[in-house]
Amino acid sequence: ALATQGRWDESLVWILSDHGEAFGEQGFVGHGTASLQPVLIRVPLIVKPPRSWSVAPREVDAPVSTWDLMPTILGLLGLPIPDDAFGEDLASVVRGAAEPPVRDLVAWSPWQRADHYAVVRESALLEVQIAADGTRKRRLFDLATDADAQSDVAPQRAALAAALEAAVDRHRALEQERALAGTAATPLDPAARERLEALGYIDAETGP
Repeated sequence: ALATQGRWDESLVWILSDHGEAFGEQGFVGHGTASLQPVLIRVPLIVKPPRSWSVAPREVDAPVSTWDLMPTILGLLGLPIPDDAFGEDLASVVRGAAEPPVRDLVAWSPWQRADHYAVVRESALLEVQIAADGTRKRRLFDLATDADAQSDVAPQRAALAAALEAAVDRHRALEQERALAGTAATPLDPAARERLEALGYIDAETGP
């Protein structure tokens, strides 16, 4: 449609996913699970910049976050980025002038009244499950030697696991700080709540 309208060449187009999908690789199917394994958090991110930017096609292997999408688009368009935005402005990466920064990347998913986090630092992946009563479970994987995250090495690399868990706690504290600073949420109408409950995004008893 953009090509038909003569707008394709100068359009900025992004193609991405909010999560991956399991097809039985690790004993489960779908994405509504208590796991945040690579098959679920490693998603495609494809950017088509305007032709006039003269950006050469390339592939970037370093991971980035979907949180980066909004600040990067604003940065590319020269628009102000909100101070409370998660993610980083990767406009220079899109333009081919830099590589993504090395940093901790955090993913989150609710499941059965618990918060599930994953944090990736270079080749390390830590999963942390935090129950409503504060009880925690954690698993650490070395993706360089265990790409499918099958072997928990947290007991052998306790210091790294603790450092990554601290990164999760910093992210949670930032989430809470920004949630408290925001305006009051608009109540959901009953039909919308019912649809979200059916999709598993809202717990019928405890709420979102």
